[in-house]
Amino acid sequence: KMSECILDCNYSCVIMHIKGKPKTMQENPIYQNLITEINDFFENAMSKLLKNNFDKKKIVLDPGIGFGKTLNHNIDIIKNIESFKVFGRPILVGLSRKSFIGNILNKDVNERLFGTIGANVASYFNGARIFRVHDVAANKEALELAYQLNN
Repeated sequence: KMSECILDCNYSCVIMHIKGKPKTMQENPIYQNLITEINDFFENAMSKLLKNNFDKKKIVLDPGIGFGKTLNHNIDIIKNIESFKVFGRPILVGLSRKSFIGNILNKDVNERLFGTIGANVASYFNGARIFRVHDVAANKEALELAYQLNN
């Protein structure tokens, strides 16, 4: 009923992809074509809103890093962020301290700042423009530099 709530309130929203339910999402997530399936999810969710005259400008898309995804799925998403821009909406990523960073770097959750920054900068260069982070100042500084180097 989330679509109904968003339509009733007319707030902006983030459409985030998740495979499965939170309690079971990490139990062997399998995709035939990861990027296509996420885009299909976005298209379906957006169409529910847009057919009710919801303002498309109020929608942000989040491919759901870590939500029903393996390590390789998360890497593929970051490498292919540009693919989600087909809808003309900003892409949000929430990579901060995620387990995939810990798995790659063999770091505990509280030791993932540098990995988070690296993943966010890579995501920025691949098309992400909104970042959910824990360590705001450090990420802001790195992303500001990435922005200046990219323009």
